[in-house]
Amino acid sequence: MPIPDLENALKAVLLPTPSVLHIVAFNDPVVSHFPHSEIISVRLSDAGFQRMIRYIAASYVRDPVGNPAPLGVGLYGTSQFYRSHETYHLFRTCNVWVARALDTAGCPVRPFLAITGDNLMSQALSFGTLLRDKPSDD
Repeated sequence: MPIPDLENALKAVLLPTPSVLHIVAFNDPVVSHFPHSEIISVRLSDAGFQRMIRYIAASYVRDPVGNPAPLGVGLYGTSQFYRSHETYHLFRTCNVWVARALDTAGCPVRPFLAITGDNLMSQALSFGTLLRDKPSDD
């Protein structure tokens, strides 16, 4: 008999499952709000930014009036979880979703190679500007 946690983990990784959007609102500079994160600035054209906004907006499940469908309070600060049309599995991770958003905006990124955060950030470094390096594991 399979271990329940292992069984759920394998299902989440191998089978497409519903996904959520975790949205964080803040007014401080991103480097202040996420003090322990690697941060890369990416410049977009106005048209690219508009395409990316449409891509992100299309990811939300909306209620009958057209508002995003909230699921609950997020992990930190003023963050919130929302229902998404997207699915999650091994080859459609949050990093792949971000890479697809950047690709939609016109950035030279390969979404199918962005399964891990390190791979996504490595690709972003080729067209973005490093604002803060990856924290050391000291």
